[in-house]
Amino acid sequence: MKVLGKNISEGNTTKALEYLTAAKWAANEVISSGNYSLGNYREVFNSLSLSGNPEVILYKEYQEGLITHALNSYNNKEPQVGVSRNAINAYLANDGLPITVSSEYQGDQGIDNVMANRDPRIYETFVSYELRLNGIASNHSSSGFATHKFLNESIKDDPIGSSNLNPTDAPIIRYGEVLMNYAEAAAEIGTVGGAAITQADVDKSINVLRDRPGVEIPHLEVAGDLPAVGGVTYDDPNRDASVPALLWEIRRERRVELMMEGFRLDDLKRWKKLEYVDMVDNPEINQGAYIVKADYPDNNLDEITLTNGDEGYIVPASAAESLRVFDNPRVYLSPIPLDQITLYKDQGVELEQNPGW
Repeated sequence: MKVLGKNISEGNTTKALEYLTAAKWAANEVISSGNYSLGNYREVFNSLSLSGNPEVILYKEYQEGLITHALNSYNNKEPQVGVSRNAINAYLANDGLPITVSSEYQGDQGIDNVMANRDPRIYETFVSYELRLNGIASNHSSSGFATHKFLNESIKDDPIGSSNLNPTDAPIIRYGEVLMNYAEAAAEIGTVGGAAITQADVDKSINVLRDRPGVEIPHLEVAGDLPAVGGVTYDDPNRDASVPALLWEIRRERRVELMMEGFRLDDLKRWKKLEYVDMVDNPEINQGAYIVKADYPDNNLDEITLTNGDEGYIVPASAAESLRVFDNPRVYLSPIPLDQITLYKDQGVELEQNPGW
């Protein structure tokens, strides 16, 4: 009887270098083709038709009366699982610096301050004119921060915009993702024995994203092992100490560019950083907007829990039993279905179950 086991062990830098080089090469093929370019950021996500969009490589077409979805409705009429304060804090200030070191950041109190002087992608992704609080709006957000990245305002009040009849097209692969794939692969290659990422690598990837019409924030610069803006190096004090400073900024850029598009879980698994989702060790993951209940005297905010009594950051998961704790690394790998193990065993092949399952 043959046993089908793992042929790539953890820490195999030779294989890692091989795969990362292939990923960088594949992304570079798309970049070098000249077939794609960047336009309006939000139109990639809320368009009735993505046909002809210069950024979109592959998309799913929806059509009224034939095949539709409900995402536009979720971004307009329904309660949302709100984005965390941690995610909002990932967006740079408009001077290209993290808010922890930028003089442009206006503070956490009030949506106007939070959104002021930030990477413009934050405005295209989240509602900038109000906090949507439970007790105030029927389409509230559990964190106060509401998403509108996928909302098409032209149909939001029509029947097709407030039900499961939404016909906006869905991007599946887009050029922005390819640019981030290139940047990440180029940076990771340097961590497994390959060539270090260069300014040319960053200029053809991340800085193309930062030059997108409507975004246009200062370029990321490579200064040895440190990131820099305008010739001045910096190091985010909130950086994970196990992640090099330049790689930290590249991962930040990926998170921001692909925000709310479903990449984050796979990214954290690939980086072996699922501990970031632990709400006990990382309380910002379980915090939302900063509010003072007295500022909303005409609304019932009794169900909202704050970090400091009647003011502070919204705590969406307020009960201890609702806190998400990362305590089992088995989740980095999915279990092999038992029926598949049985099926292969009947053919003389024994599948080895993934660790912990």
